[in-house]
Amino acid sequence: MISELDSCKVGYVVGIRYRKTFTIADNLGAIVDNILQSKNSKFKAKVFPYIQHTNREEDVLWSFDNKNGAQNKLTINTSNFVLDIQNLEALPFKEGIDAFNITILKNIMHDYSIGHIDRLGFVNRYILKDKDIIEKFVSGTVGRGFSDVNDINLQFSKRIPIMTALVKENVNDYDNVIVNIIKKNNVDELFLSVDYQHYYSPMLEKASQIDYNRFIDNAEKYINTHIVGFLNNTYGDEKSV
Repeated sequence: MISELDSCKVGYVVGIRYRKTFTIADNLGAIVDNILQSKNSKFKAKVFPYIQHTNREEDVLWSFDNKNGAQNKLTINTSNFVLDIQNLEALPFKEGIDAFNITILKNIMHDYSIGHIDRLGFVNRYILKDKDIIEKFVSGTVGRGFSDVNDINLQFSKRIPIMTALVKENVNDYDNVIVNIIKKNNVDELFLSVDYQHYYSPMLEKASQIDYNRFIDNAEKYINTHIVGFLNNTYGDEKSV
């Protein structure tokens, strides 16, 4: 039985999508400098020592850990800012989540008037090594219909209505969660990712309107209750409350 997932976390992603704006392309160099050189930034060259200029509309700040192959990235383009962390030692979860809010949402998006925000997204990645969960995931997913199955990739999504859309006129915001569970052949572990998204309808005019901390809290609460409950109820020995 799984009591919590935090100790199984191996990476996280947080990102924001907005209507395509060439303000980013026109100021890409200055934006990168601001991110890397601002006084209290957590995204300094120590975390992202390399810059990949993929095209006129996108830069990727990145690092690579030769020991475990983990790569950290901060992607900046005309439609998205995305922080993708695989090496938690380089940028621990709480630091990275808070830094994205302060550096990207409050500073960069404010200073360059980036608005018309469509979506906010948050992904947690986990490696599960509970043998009972693994065995029951395999048997419970493919049953007895197939033997010697090599790989299993289970994905499902769920739309979650939110209160503001129910009580406010002309607000149709909603949350969406995408769950992906992967079992690779000859690997005694499960890879789990939970992608929690908030869609804004209508779009938000500016980043200052985002209740970022509430969004992260809602995502974490959903994972710690519904996802943990799903794993235990479906694949565990005991039923979760």
